[in-house]
Amino acid sequence: MIANVRWGVLRGLWAATAFSVFVIAEYLLLGSAPFTNIGTSLHVVLAIYFCGGITAGAIVGALRPFTRTRPGAIAVGILAAFVVGTGIIWTKSGSPNHWAPVDWASVIICSVIYGTMFSSEETWNGQ
Repeated sequence: MIANVRWGVLRGLWAATAFSVFVIAEYLLLGSAPFTNIGTSLHVVLAIYFCGGITAGAIVGALRPFTRTRPGAIAVGILAAFVVGTGIIWTKSGSPNHWAPVDWASVIICSVIYGTMFSSEETWNGQ
């Protein structure tokens, strides 16, 4: 189990790093305006990426045996995407107890879409 969690955390770190490169490039090109416009900062976004990547990666790793089937992989992917989506919305809207219905809808809809899309890739290709 520890090896699976390590496997998942490593992939979460890779994803966080990839997204961070993109957002740092955005910051270098456009300055802080894109971040202040939504009430956040580069540092907060980077922290959310890495916390979300590590947490979601650990969840995927711990539940890795369930990813051997399509339904299992999709369920695990949706759960991991929910964790990441919650962090992203939390950055913009604060604690979930202050969220508007659109915030909840965004997390749920995006979790289903992205969780299904990304989780199924490895399983469906037989890897």
